[in-house]
Amino acid sequence: MKMRIVDRILLTLLMLVVLALSVGLILLSVGAITVDGVGSTLAAMFNSNWVGSVIGCIVGVLLLAFAVKVLFVRARQSAYAPTVLIKATEIGTIRITLVALDQMVQNFAKSMPTVRNVKSTIISREDSASILLRVSVMPDAIVPEVTQNLQQGVKAHVEQHAGILVSDVQIVVETASVNPPRTGNNQPRVQ
Repeated sequence: MKMRIVDRILLTLLMLVVLALSVGLILLSVGAITVDGVGSTLAAMFNSNWVGSVIGCIVGVLLLAFAVKVLFVRARQSAYAPTVLIKATEIGTIRITLVALDQMVQNFAKSMPTVRNVKSTIISREDSASILLRVSVMPDAIVPEVTQNLQQGVKAHVEQHAGILVSDVQIVVETASVNPPRTGNNQPRVQ
């Protein structure tokens, strides 16, 4: 879920205010401006007439509203992960997240002995998914054979286990690597 343009503008304005406050604090800390100078400027702005007080109050309320809105936009985005429709019933819908689909794809691809590294991207369609794989294979692998088996296997695995239609599986072979990928504290073996 992407941020709407209004939310991006609000976030930018809020960050500009935070930037200005940060610069002000730095200038106060190094002595370039004084607390008395800032205090007298603010007092003159708010005490001279009621217009300054009203403007200050409005700016404060707007900044508070921007901050709360941006906070809830981020929370709302994380609460609703992108999904693909599995099934629609008379009492509701059943969906699966793209993260769960990605895990299925990764697990299947890594189970193939000639495939080393796998990077996958899942694109959600209305009622299907499109899968892009970037893989590294063993140097002795027959690339057309390995990729065709991987393509058919991923499609069948996801359709069987997730219950969704896979519209296509695109594969890009990035490298032919000799060494398996290292994970954790694996040390190279010396013979």
